[in-house]
Amino acid sequence: MARWERLRHASLHAKVALSISALVLSIFGALLMIYLSTMRTLILEENRRRAELLAAQLAQHLSSEQVTDLTRLRTDALYYQRAHNEIVEIHIYSLTRSGVREVVALPVSVSENLPPMPVPLDLLSEAKQGKAASRLEVARQWSYRLSAGAPIESDGKPIGFVVLRAEMAYGKTLLEHLNRLTWLALLAAVGGITIALHFLFRRSIYRPIRTILNAMRRAEVGDLQVRVPVTSRDEIGALSLGLNALLARIQEMTEALEAEQDRLETLVREATAELSERNRQLQEANLQLFTIQRQLLHMERLAAAGHLAAQFAHEIGTPLNLISGHIQLLRARTQDEEGIRRLTIILGQIERIERIVRRLLDATRRPRPKYLPLRLEPLLQYVVELIMPTLQERRIEVSLEVAPGLPEVLGSPEQVQQVLLNVIANSLDAMPEGGRLILRAFTEGGEKVIIECADTGVGMSSDVLARIFDPFFTTKAEGRGSGLGLSIVRQIVKEHRGEVTVHSELGRGTIVRLTFPARIARGSTSEGEHEEDPHCGR
Repeated sequence: MARWERLRHASLHAKVALSISALVLSIFGALLMIYLSTMRTLILEENRRRAELLAAQLAQHLSSEQVTDLTRLRTDALYYQRAHNEIVEIHIYSLTRSGVREVVALPVSVSENLPPMPVPLDLLSEAKQGKAASRLEVARQWSYRLSAGAPIESDGKPIGFVVLRAEMAYGKTLLEHLNRLTWLALLAAVGGITIALHFLFRRSIYRPIRTILNAMRRAEVGDLQVRVPVTSRDEIGALSLGLNALLARIQEMTEALEAEQDRLETLVREATAELSERNRQLQEANLQLFTIQRQLLHMERLAAAGHLAAQFAHEIGTPLNLISGHIQLLRARTQDEEGIRRLTIILGQIERIERIVRRLLDATRRPRPKYLPLRLEPLLQYVVELIMPTLQERRIEVSLEVAPGLPEVLGSPEQVQQVLLNVIANSLDAMPEGGRLILRAFTEGGEKVIIECADTGVGMSSDVLARIFDPFFTTKAEGRGSGLGLSIVRQIVKEHRGEVTVHSELGRGTIVRLTFPARIARGSTSEGEHEEDPHCGR
């Protein structure tokens, strides 16, 4: 397992070199085994032919002798055996009418201890046909035993046959030498091929791949300028070209991404700055709106106090006058000095009460407005900006529609703004679940300028609509309204020589129409005409 683990972590060129070497060694080894086996077969065939030739030569030598001369046959066979050391056994058979009869048998030496040879019927059959034949009896590692037979002829007719047994060698020395040379040549070839492949692979494959890997590592750490040198036109060269193209594309995309990131950062900074400015403006607008709401509340309280003071003055004025008249009459008719003194004190206190009531009326009476030339479009835009946070919080959409060339009106910017805020506040209260608010400004005949505030709120019934301008009348929950808002609106609009009309239906919303005379129709003879206000929109 450890060897396989080390081989698995070896370099690519080492794996390829080892694989090719193993393949070459296997192929050469197989070829060598085939070659040695073929050589053994060829040597066997050659020795079989030699055995057949020995048998044929002995049979030919014995053809000139009589088969019945057994002594001569034995002597010739013995000399022939001694002349050829590989022959270990000779048998001579004669053919008679009664069959085959063995006439000579030269046994093998005692050391060989070979089994007795039976009558070789196959060789006998070949000999009867006048042919020499052989067969393999025993095969060992480096030697084998052959039996060969040949016919003994006389006048062209077989009269017997010779069978000999020979111990043949494969050519041990030759095969060993050949085997050794072959393995040496194989090892030299494998070593040379391995070394050649190693250097070839190292130069043609491993070195370019290492260059490519180094370039990839540099690109991985951020160096996208790196490029791989193309040194060939093979697959490695194509790989280098592809990697260079990929790095160029990545560099281009990275630069584009960085540029886009810089652009986005710039946009974010600009948006952040704009948002900060908007937040600042919103805070200022909220502060102004809070201030205006406090002023409206204060003015509503003053209006309520003034209304109560007026009623109080009206209610106690007449009795006080009657009391004062009767006391003056009594004082004129009374001669008692103590009575006159006391009546004079009473008259003084009545006059003091009258002065207190007049001062209360003066304190609760709104100051006389200063009328200025007023453009309604910027004033409406300013009012929309003031109420925008509240509209967004209550999910109310607002749209402002101002007719082009709208003439100016003569009025107080603060009071017109107060009127618009009061009307819009009522519309917001009528849309607790959200809705739509439409502000329109247009002219009729160039003499009147009309402002409409339309909402999609709950609307009002005819009974409620008939009382909306009554002081202290309200349909809102306790503590949410004083009932003086629309009363103050109508009073201010009347002071501007305009009028207020309201159209409403239950479930279909409300339209409040404010009508002001245009400045070109009224002239400009009002106090403070040239005084400017920051929100008048001149």
